[in-house]
Amino acid sequence: GFVEGSYKMGDLKLNVGIRYDINSNPQATEFEAWDGELHNGYKAFSPRAGIIYKLGKMGVLDAAAIKLLHGRAIQEASAAQLWGGWSGRDAVPGLRPEEAQNTELVFLAQTGPILSDLSLYYATYRKVHVSPAANAGLRQIVGLDYRGRYQFENPLGSGKISGYLNYSWVKATSSHYYDFEKDEDGNVIGWTPYEGEWRSENETGDISPHKVHIGLNLPVLENFNVNLRTRYIAQRMPFLGNPLRNPSREDKGKPEYFHSYLVFDANISATWDNITLSLVGRNLTNEDYNHTGSEVANAGDNWAKGDSIDTKKRASNYRNSLIPQPLRNILLTLRVDI
Repeated sequence: GFVEGSYKMGDLKLNVGIRYDINSNPQATEFEAWDGELHNGYKAFSPRAGIIYKLGKMGVLDAAAIKLLHGRAIQEASAAQLWGGWSGRDAVPGLRPEEAQNTELVFLAQTGPILSDLSLYYATYRKVHVSPAANAGLRQIVGLDYRGRYQFENPLGSGKISGYLNYSWVKATSSHYYDFEKDEDGNVIGWTPYEGEWRSENETGDISPHKVHIGLNLPVLENFNVNLRTRYIAQRMPFLGNPLRNPSREDKGKPEYFHSYLVFDANISATWDNITLSLVGRNLTNEDYNHTGSEVANAGDNWAKGDSIDTKKRASNYRNSLIPQPLRNILLTLRVDI
């Protein structure tokens, strides 16, 4: 069930929501219903609240507002994780729902044609779902986001000059790491809790600590438009379970595949009635970079041989540990609306 309500008094507004989940497993037998190791359902209380206060005009600010948000939620384990066992994959009927909690402070402001949105947030995830299926402790995320948008009068055309500037900083850490060593039976040890206090090595990975996105849209006369974009992504580490994170590697689990990069894109278009001709350029700086792997990202890089590829060596598994991105590419398109 879910109940939501709001209350407004002048410039202050309060939103409150309460959700209560009761999930049962009708397939459980009378005997299994007493087994705490099986997924026999759960009960979850998930409150959410938000306070919004309009500050009005403040000095150089034409308008401003502040928001304080807090919420809790759960993520149910999928049926495939709970009961979908087959050769090479074990079912985990004792997998519990993942619990999430988030608190965010947001400041919004307008100064002339510039709109700004600044948010500071702290999130925790308990009983985190990982692969192979398990509940792997706690993760914490602290972050700061700034989103700016602007519009100016355009002396070169009928449309306004518009653009954006986005910046984010984030630090994500985990109470568990992935141990790539094998036990006495030859099985990978897998997810293991850190001992002692959290350290910088606890970084979850995959998420860049600093990201900047800038865009500009410039209409020219009546028929032309120029769109320019750039993004900077700081160096990041692969995810904890990615084989490239293995500390026994020569690079100590800190591969150069995911170095920082700066990319520029451009789109110049001309429109006449129902016809649009566009010249699109992506990665104009010809930056050679990679994205971190998809899903469990367990393929590794056994095939790597210096700057070349050894085609005789097979990957460790199926999902890519890194995904190469296209170098400079130019595209000419013609669009006709009929």
